Amino acid sequence: MNGPQGRSTPLTKNGGKVAAVLIGLAMMAVLLLGGLRVVDYIPDNAVVYLDESKTYYSPPLLWEDSRPFYVAMSPEEVRKHGLPHVSQQPTSDQEWDDIAEEFRFVWVYNKDKTWTLFRPRDATCVLPVEKGTIKEKGEYSPDRRHVNAGGFYGKTRPLALHVLGLTKSRWNPDGSWRW
Repeated sequence: MNGPQGRSTPLTKNGGKVAAVLIGLAMMAVLLLGGLRVVDYIPDNAVVYLDESKTYYSPPLLWEDSRPFYVAMSPEEVRKHGLPHVSQQPTSDQEWDDIAEEFRFVWVYNKDKTWTLFRPRDATCVLPVEKGTIKEKGEYSPDRRHVNAGGFYGKTRPLALHVLGLTKSRWNPDGSWRW
């Protein structure tokens, strides 16, 4: 627009640039606050459970899975969680110490959370391993049900919240799961 004498003013001279900057800022705000999103994927130091068929499972989903599994756990962890034995629970510290000395791990049934000392026959048994150790070999694959249920990635979040540190990963820095 021209001024009173027909001259252009700074506003009309730079109006297109100002509008472009405002539109650019608005687009960036939309992208950062909602458009661009990030997903955190399972880190290499996260523990997954591996079966004999070289399929690995997400620990949180394994406990809720409709399929029966026996999960290897240390006797110390079983005791810490207060999981019951299938027949006779150890009652003294000495009994627990004897079990821990003789068995590196025991088998916990995912349905009723009971445990037994010996590996059940004809059952799917899974052992804990770090994701990074199986990733390098390339011959292992994730369980399809657990992939489809989101067992190996966190929630999708806006980029801005991620950059500002306002989101929490599904995994702790040491690779342990935030159940």
